[in-house]
Amino acid sequence: MSQEATKNHFCLLQEGRTRILIDPNFRSWLRELGFQGVGEIIEKTEIDPDRGGRHGLRVFSPNGRSDKRVIIRRYGRGGLLRRLLGNSFLFGSRPFREILITHEVRKRGVPTAQAVAALHHRVWGPLYRGDLVTVEIPDTKDLVSLFSSFGGRPSREANILKREIAREAGRTIRFMHDRGIYHGDLNLKNLLVQTSSPDGPRVYIVDFDRSKISGSLSPRKKMKNILRLDRSAEKLKTQGIPIKYTDKIRFFHAYAQGDNVLIQSLRRYVKTYRLRAWRYRLGWSADQLLNPSSRP
Repeated sequence: MSQEATKNHFCLLQEGRTRILIDPNFRSWLRELGFQGVGEIIEKTEIDPDRGGRHGLRVFSPNGRSDKRVIIRRYGRGGLLRRLLGNSFLFGSRPFREILITHEVRKRGVPTAQAVAALHHRVWGPLYRGDLVTVEIPDTKDLVSLFSSFGGRPSREANILKREIAREAGRTIRFMHDRGIYHGDLNLKNLLVQTSSPDGPRVYIVDFDRSKISGSLSPRKKMKNILRLDRSAEKLKTQGIPIKYTDKIRFFHAYAQGDNVLIQSLRRYVKTYRLRAWRYRLGWSADQLLNPSSRP
């Protein structure tokens, strides 16, 4: 990754205890709206619990405009560490790393949201909280929300749309992998679908936290990413999301594009995955019993 060129695209600001890596164009736009600092827009927006999973998202819509809204995502933890540290992190700066990776991902042509600011709030000593600000991709739904809207028995039109989405998702993820990008958390929530295009559904890949960029990905790395995506699909099937085996086949055929090396790699990894699948399903079932409110 051309880190210096990417870093030079942004400027570094300091607002109190907060360091901000920001796109100069976004900074100018905020000033035109009368905002003196990025922290102001975070204070003026409320978390939307229906977007962004466990931690929610903030949506900033200046003057009620819907044509240029930004999404503010607070970095959050899960599990035991969340109880100990809340949404604070030790050392480093995940927001700064993600904004640089996302910028490089866009430069390589992968359809994703434009990241315009990353905030590093110093809490105490090495503890910090983080936020990432991106431009909203209009008229999109994540795959979980979209498939959930189809219901348990999708209509003929919904099934046709599912097939098109499966193929487009396969092509888009293959495009990402061919450009040396390994997604740190490839799951159906991080695939956004725009169905309003006259040329068919468009798929965007978002949330590049903990992702990696290299010159190329090995077949092993590609399959590891794909099986992570398949695991999220299997988990959602247990929660009633209408994902069929044929949807997966369409996805993989579009992804493989006749590449025999990838096809052979998938067959090997599927055998290993089947041995582990029962453990995943057991854990998901237990989680649903203990946390029924976690369903999408």
